[in-house]
Amino acid sequence: MTRLPDNAIRREPSPNGTVAISMALYGMALCGGMLLVGLYHYRTKPSWGQFLLSPSVILCMVAVLGLLVASGVLVRFLSGSQGRNRDRRYAVIMSLLVIVLAGGISEAALRIAAVERHNGTFVGKFRLLPRQWREFADRQRTMLASSKTTGDDTLGWTAGANRKSEDGLSEISAEGLRSATQGEVLRNGLGNCRVALVGDSFTFGDGVRFEDSWGYRLEQLLPKGCRVLNFGVGGYGIDQMYLRYKRDVPSWKSNLVILSFIDPDLHRTMSAYGFLIVDQIPFPLMKPRFVLDQRGIPNIVNQPLPKAEDIFMLPSIHDVPFIEYDEKYNRTDWDRPQWRGVYRSYFLRFLISIYRFSEKDRPFVSDADMRALNSSLLHAFVDAVHKDGATPLLVYLPNKRDFKKKSPWIPEGLQILQNAQLEHVDLTSCLKRDSEPNHFIPMGKAGGGHYTLQANAAVAACLGPIVRDRLGLAKAE
Repeated sequence: MTRLPDNAIRREPSPNGTVAISMALYGMALCGGMLLVGLYHYRTKPSWGQFLLSPSVILCMVAVLGLLVASGVLVRFLSGSQGRNRDRRYAVIMSLLVIVLAGGISEAALRIAAVERHNGTFVGKFRLLPRQWREFADRQRTMLASSKTTGDDTLGWTAGANRKSEDGLSEISAEGLRSATQGEVLRNGLGNCRVALVGDSFTFGDGVRFEDSWGYRLEQLLPKGCRVLNFGVGGYGIDQMYLRYKRDVPSWKSNLVILSFIDPDLHRTMSAYGFLIVDQIPFPLMKPRFVLDQRGIPNIVNQPLPKAEDIFMLPSIHDVPFIEYDEKYNRTDWDRPQWRGVYRSYFLRFLISIYRFSEKDRPFVSDADMRALNSSLLHAFVDAVHKDGATPLLVYLPNKRDFKKKSPWIPEGLQILQNAQLEHVDLTSCLKRDSEPNHFIPMGKAGGGHYTLQANAAVAACLGPIVRDRLGLAKAE
């Protein structure tokens, strides 16, 4: 039997070696993408604790470790004696071609599928980061010139007096309240009993006619001479509801004041800009932002409110005053000059958009801050109503998410009310036991996501006996 020379054995093809080379290159590409994501989402100047626990730092460390391991494997098999040089070169070239081809196909597919909207670039429902501030600001500034929006130096925005919605479903009185007809003077014929409603669009009754809103339906269940006055305004947080009451309601000498809210209103309190709260349409308005001082008293930090015209002329959202106080502001969601090279590629934008790291460790925007601030504002509302000689009533309105969660889940709003030991009414069970299967207007229709007329009727039916009882207490006092 003839024995082959050692060098002949060394030049035999090694399938394991070429596979290892390919896997090492693929691993390096993967780790490179992870490193890009980690570096992009890295927050400058964190504390040591934040640094060590930061998801972006952990991702960078894993990516670097992976790159070192993959590089070691690649060097070993490229410089080793097993396999022919031609096979090794072939494995490298083919692996690189696969990586480039996969990236190129992904880039082309994303560019074809991407759609530009007023609030960013979307592939289906997936938003590609970053959001381009100058394009966004220009769209908002165009909307600012429209008569559809009504800014307010104190509240941020309000229901414009003597207005009518484009869909014709809602009309505003001469005093800025929801009314049966445009420009109606509600102070005429107020009667001897008044119930004021403050809240957001669920209180206002978006998507249904005035006669189908739960405020009007509630009035029909009260004794003759009782009027229900609807001060609700779409997009409001708990803070704006409180301010709306303080400024606009006391002069109406109400007997009972209802503050009704949904869970998202709690997080609106943590925003300083309406254009970050309302994402579906351009909403170029500012809003007041409360912060608790060392004594636990809420104070507004951005009064007077910045002028929208000045805000939308700034070169970057990162230059917007008080933006760090806005819970919905994420630094890495928006464009930054040093990353412009990355933004040219839709594929790289897709990589940095796959996972958005939380930035809630900023001062004043944590979940604990949210709970404390809303609790304080709700207490302040109750105290203010009592001081004005009326009876307060806090009402929790369930939204769509509340019906998707399973017990023992408790909405944040109810948790805050319970922990603050504030007397309240929870209408979740009221809607759940109602026979109407669909409580919410389908998305895509006017008022999509809000209560149907059946749900409005159910809310009024549940509140009717409670309000009658409270009005009796109010009269007794």
